[in-house]
This record gives sequence, C-alpha cells and structure tokens, in this order.
Amino acid sequence: MLTTALLATAALLSVVLLAYGVGYVVAAIGFLFVKKGASIPTVLSEQTTVTVLVPAFNEGSALLDTVETLLHQDYPGPVLIQVLVKDEEDSSFGPLREKYELDEHLSVTRGRFTLQVCLTGLQRKHSKVNLALEKLTSTYVAFLDADHRAEPEWLRASVAVLERGEHAAVQSRRGPLEARTLFQFWDSAENHLGNEVLNHLSHAAGLGSFFTGTTCVFRSSVFEGRSLPESITEDTFLSYQLLCEGERIAYNLSLIHI
Repeated sequence: MLTTALLATAALLSVVLLAYGVGYVVAAIGFLFVKKGASIPTVLSEQTTVTVLVPAFNEGSALLDTVETLLHQDYPGPVLIQVLVKDEEDSSFGPLREKYELDEHLSVTRGRFTLQVCLTGLQRKHSKVNLALEKLTSTYVAFLDADHRAEPEWLRASVAVLERGEHAAVQSRRGPLEARTLFQFWDSAENHLGNEVLNHLSHAAGLGSFFTGTTCVFRSSVFEGRSLPESITEDTFLSYQLLCEGERIAYNLSLIHI
C-alpha cells in the first residue's frame, strides 16, 4: 500500500516537472525571439541630459562593443557615458584609452556624447554604481551591464515614456546576441527568461514591471538619499520600495542584446 502511494506521488511529481519543463521551453522560444516593440515616435528636448552607468570588471576589448552601441544612440540630448572600473589594471582600461584617445581626465567628447572612464578604486558592482549615483547631475540615469548591447532607440524610447511623468523608471526587454547552439539558448533561458516572462505578463496586465539590475532608465531623483543594495541583479527590493511609494516601472519592448 505504501509503495503504491509513493509510486503515485512520484508519478504525479514527474508529470508536474514535465509540464514545467515544456512550459519553460515554450516560453523561452516565445520571449527570447519575439520581435522588439515598435519605436515610439516623439519629440524630445535637446537639453535633457542622460547619464549611462556601465560598471565593468576585466571585460577586456569586448567592452568596446558595448560602448559603441551607446555612442550610436539616436537620443537627441547630451549623453554622459561613464564606464566604472576599479583602476588602470582593469583589462578594459587599455583598450578604451587606446581606441578613444582619452585625455588626461580619461574622457572624450564626440558631438552630444561624452565618454568618461572612472577609476573608482572599488571592485564590487554596487559600490561602483553607488559612488557614481552620489555625483549625478543629469535628469535621467541609465544602467547597462558591460556585456550588453543596446539598440539605437533604447534611450530615446525610454526617456519618451519617462517624460510623460507617470513612471519612475523604464525597464527594457533583453534578448540573446546569439542562440544558435543549445548552450547559448539554455544560458539565455536559464539566466533571463524568468525576468522577461514576469515583466511581460505584468506589463500586459497594466501592473508595471520590475528592475532587473540593467537595461533600465530612471529619473535621477529616484536615487536622492537612496543607494543600491549589494545584489543589484533582479533587484526586487528597489522595485518593491518604489511600488510602496506609489511609483511604477514601465516596460519598454525595445530589445537589449545580452
């Protein structure tokens, strides 16, 4: 009798796990390869400033691809791109300095874009970001991980939503740079699918979304007297705080490649 009960329980659990696995794969296909949302037509002020914070740790020359996607944003206003590294020993420092011919202040200006490498003396991601947040002077602040690539309309589309005054931040959708192999597909699905499914469904229900720790643009005023916790990735604590304060995070379907 006991054996029968145990076997029945095991069979039921197997069915549940199988259904979960099938659902996970179906959702992965749907949310990893869904087309990005349409661009948001808008007229933005050329005076509204945005700071993009890119915390990095030994990304090497790969970080150059990320910076290039930021230098090619179609946002019309001034953009300050701050790459946050610990010191000159970081493997990204040399490639950045050589490619962009940084001046003695470790910065370079190209049109409306200013790239600045900040030697923070700090190694942990949240420590670097919090140090930069203390010195913010821009209207908006964006977060982008060093291994992500932004679509050209990322900042423009996000700021367009924020300018309506209804949200504290805009979280963008993430997708894989490539998913041709099983490993690439599994890595993207395992590490990011849950966030995207939750945010997509929450957005569809009109409930806003959650801050994933990257690919997000905030009103800078959100961080007045506030710092990010040790675990920035999937920062539900900040999202919950904002929710309790009556603020919401919008979901931007423009794609950010990871």
